[in-house]
Amino acid sequence: MISEKKIPARVLIAEDSRGIQFLLKRLLDNKVEYVEFVENGQLAIDAIEHAQAQSTPFDLVLMDMQMPVMNGHDATRKLRSLDYHQPIIALTAESTAGDRENCLRAGCSDYLSKPISLEGLIEILNRHLSPRT
Repeated sequence: MISEKKIPARVLIAEDSRGIQFLLKRLLDNKVEYVEFVENGQLAIDAIEHAQAQSTPFDLVLMDMQMPVMNGHDATRKLRSLDYHQPIIALTAESTAGDRENCLRAGCSDYLSKPISLEGLIEILNRHLSPRT
């Protein structure tokens, strides 16, 4: 379970909404050591490649599915084709079973629907980062 101590993890958040970026920053500030934000899927790919080249890879990616330039589905497919194996968590306002399946088919490891709750976010962190604590 997530404790009061920060998880020694690096999290990338690909989200174009400044409001959701602000919310996620507030929710994650006391949970993980490092959080970086980008506004679209292409920038997420670039950030992941740069982090890997610097030997500072991300441990988890929160990927909005509806973004300009490159959406989360396409970015996830591209990352998986590049053998990126870290968890990619879909963030989406759609909450239908079909949408969840589309995200998983694109290569997402898990799914978090908007509006994002602290409980849901902590559950995702526990599921995908707890072994690091």
